[in-house]
Amino acid sequence: MITNAWHASSGIWMAIIWSSRGWQRFTANGEAAYFDPERQVAISDTHRGNLILMADGLLAPIDLRVQSLTGALLDYVLKACRS
Repeated sequence: MITNAWHASSGIWMAIIWSSRGWQRFTANGEAAYFDPERQVAISDTHRGNLILMADGLLAPIDLRVQSLTGALLDYVLKACRS
């Protein structure tokens, strides 16, 4: 279990947390974002200030951007995930 909230939401831990749940990391405008290919949803603005590690080990999101993807935006993210 991760016990330090700063470490839990740092870049390395963020990648581990999201990827272990099936999300694919990609970069948009220099910022990390994550894509769920099954649901075709992207989550961005995942910096450490927007997630709180709760005592039970779950992450509580604050102000994440969650977006359902279709059309050209979906194509862009699919390509970005392959890069």
